[in-house]
Amino acid sequence: MAVLNETARAVSNLKGNFPQYGNHLSTSIGIGETGILVGEEMFDADIHEVSDIDPLSLTGFALGEDFNFVNQEIPFRAMDMRVVVESDLGQSRMDWLRPVEKAKEDAARSFIDTLYRVKNPEDLLSLYVIGSKENSEAFGPRAIFEQTEDPEDNADAIADLCRKGLNIVISNFELPIRRERHDFSRTLGIKINHERELQLLPNTGFWSMGGIEDVDTHKRKQLVHANERLAIKHTAITDRLQKAGMQVVQIAVNGKGVDWQSYDERIARAVEKIN
Repeated sequence: MAVLNETARAVSNLKGNFPQYGNHLSTSIGIGETGILVGEEMFDADIHEVSDIDPLSLTGFALGEDFNFVNQEIPFRAMDMRVVVESDLGQSRMDWLRPVEKAKEDAARSFIDTLYRVKNPEDLLSLYVIGSKENSEAFGPRAIFEQTEDPEDNADAIADLCRKGLNIVISNFELPIRRERHDFSRTLGIKINHERELQLLPNTGFWSMGGIEDVDTHKRKQLVHANERLAIKHTAITDRLQKAGMQVVQIAVNGKGVDWQSYDERIARAVEKIN
């Protein structure tokens, strides 16, 4: 599977990847929120708060009350990284949508390989599938969260996995994700759709619009109206995800597969925006 070099570089540059010195026990240092306590340093009013002073400092006790010390901590990039895939068994049973499920499998492998490339020994890297055992075997070693018939439950399951660390969610995102209920500020969303879900081409026969009506692509008026509705639908999905804090990259799939290298730079720029 393709290793996304620009994406790997962006992940390695996330906050908390580089050593920082001073007291960080009471402040957030981004995704790498774990540190190694290595000793103590003299209190410096320019960089420390009075509340940072350690009243139990052995060095301060030995030198006397005129010497105040704070803990010195070196944060390392202990990152909890996970790839979460929403696998839709219904799509895999529809011939023209099978490439979408195949693209999800390829995306999961590419991101696992990419993250493994920048993974430190202390880091955690996991793959989760929101689906069923039947439709997730192709993903290899993974943890399975059974899909339910309630989209709210599936959205909540994904949100619970994405509370911390770096998260990459692969889905078509037809889920009720809302900023009032979910926080995806540490998440990259890979939104995968068949290109015919995004735009219908002229003279390609009849296409069903959500099972409600059929569109005759030979008729220009019907085609234009259908594509306007598709654009509104997918723009609304992306806007909803972004309002919940997620960085989103749209992937268009056809029967020829996905050239993941062509999306590498776009994905990397999205990773750089994660706090």
